[in-house]
Amino acid sequence: MNRFRCLPLVFALPLIGGCSGDPNAPVPPGLIADYVQMSTGVEHSCAITTDEDLLCWGNGGSGRLGIGNTLNQTTPILVTGGFEWAQVSAGVEHTCGVTTATELYCWGNGGSGRLGNGAVTNTSQPRIASRGLGWAQVSAGTEHTCGVTTDGELYCWGEGSLGRLGTANFNNQVQPTRVNFTRTQARLVQVSAGDEHTCAVTAIGEAFCWGNGANGRLGNGRLDVQDNPQFVVGNLAFTQVSSGDTHSCGITNDLDAWCWGNGAQGRLGNSALLNRFQPTLVSGGFDFTTLDVGKAHTCAITDNGDGYCWGVGANNRLGSGSLLDQAQPRGIVGDFDWQQPAAGGQHGCGIVAGADAYCWGKNQSGQLGNGSISNAPTPRLVIG
Repeated sequence: MNRFRCLPLVFALPLIGGCSGDPNAPVPPGLIADYVQMSTGVEHSCAITTDEDLLCWGNGGSGRLGIGNTLNQTTPILVTGGFEWAQVSAGVEHTCGVTTATELYCWGNGGSGRLGNGAVTNTSQPRIASRGLGWAQVSAGTEHTCGVTTDGELYCWGEGSLGRLGTANFNNQVQPTRVNFTRTQARLVQVSAGDEHTCAVTAIGEAFCWGNGANGRLGNGRLDVQDNPQFVVGNLAFTQVSSGDTHSCGITNDLDAWCWGNGAQGRLGNSALLNRFQPTLVSGGFDFTTLDVGKAHTCAITDNGDGYCWGVGANNRLGSGSLLDQAQPRGIVGDFDWQQPAAGGQHGCGIVAGADAYCWGKNQSGQLGNGSISNAPTPRLVIG
């Protein structure tokens, strides 16, 4: 079922689609959905509604929006298939999602096998990635994808160079391939696929990273390539990790945020610009509950709903109203009670209390979802 709120007064449209009472009608611009989870890629964004519908918008190249064509969309549009969705992850040119029935689907650019369906061709509609496995979470990276199953195992597929799949070799995989963890017996609970590396967390708070170790992004104190999971050093207990292009961040069970890897332009948030080969504490003394690492910036939310971003500020991706880089957390403009952040390539988004979604930053393909292609220096309401 598709339920959407009509914009009031002068912003409301005639009674079509969601406002007409027909739940199967197309979603017209000018309606506001209630969102529960979202994810941003480099030039597109996707979000799941309270009714378990999935909508995507922005750059439609390679079919990454899952709407049956490759056209750009400046407002959210329903992904085809009629599935009920539990989680979505937007990569660079592909997208993957897990349904409430624990099935995994991917769509968009199929290069290197990143869609996990046994092929390397593009598809503009969701295609099942693997049968016989139940999925709890998926993460779409640049050219590879990883997912955690309902029984706590980790699988990766797609581009295998630089060891980013963690399968002890550099081979591409066109179907989900199990990652073996020889240094832990704990269940995996979360994974994050970045550009050329991947990080994951176990149920007992262990963090592992693998792939390209340049800049220290694996957090293991080294710079070399690793084709199998490596402990993130520091004796920290993580609840979440997130992988970007050249840096990584995570939150520990005491609500501290830590980052490691490329420190240029402040992307580690530790008030410095140096690379770190192991986790370094993010400045400010905030209690963070969740974060998301983008291409070269990071956004996080505190336990009282305040939103902060740091790193590269070009194209207003930090949501602070400034183009300047920030080497420590800077507040997102607006009096919002943030629930979930989503840091993309050069834009950011988030869900606030009340289930509205807002986006800011670069908007050349409509990835902000506000009906325009103009950049936004501060959060703008997603209108579909």
